[in-house]
Amino acid sequence: MQRGDFMYNPNMKYLSINQFNGGLNVSKPETEIFDSQAASCLNVINNQLVGLDSRYGYTKYYSSSITTTQIKSVATYNAYGSSFFVMSYGKALYLDLRSSSNQIWSALASSKTRSFEMNGNIYFLDGANYIQYSLGV
Repeated sequence: MQRGDFMYNPNMKYLSINQFNGGLNVSKPETEIFDSQAASCLNVINNQLVGLDSRYGYTKYYSSSITTTQIKSVATYNAYGSSFFVMSYGKALYLDLRSSSNQIWSALASSKTRSFEMNGNIYFLDGANYIQYSLGV
């Protein structure tokens, strides 16, 4: 059998990848999950129209590097009909205005953050601080 050849086995159960209704299950070993679940989905997105699909490529956002340190998190902030990125690197949060980046917080307890949006504000949790930010008009 050559590499890439596929041999049909009538005793083997085949599963269409479009039946991904069980979701991602990382709490059990791969041998104990349902057939409609996946143990890992690297470089895959769940496309509502066609099921699992390859992750899209990327587009370079900046023409040159904006920092010498690693960017730890990027959040999307939707305010007043526009969408902005808020990035954390080093110990600070930066609001990206495409033409420049403004520091909006400089005392992160950890450079890894979690965020969510509510009522026109974006909130960050860094393990010690609960930070609220609103882009004023």
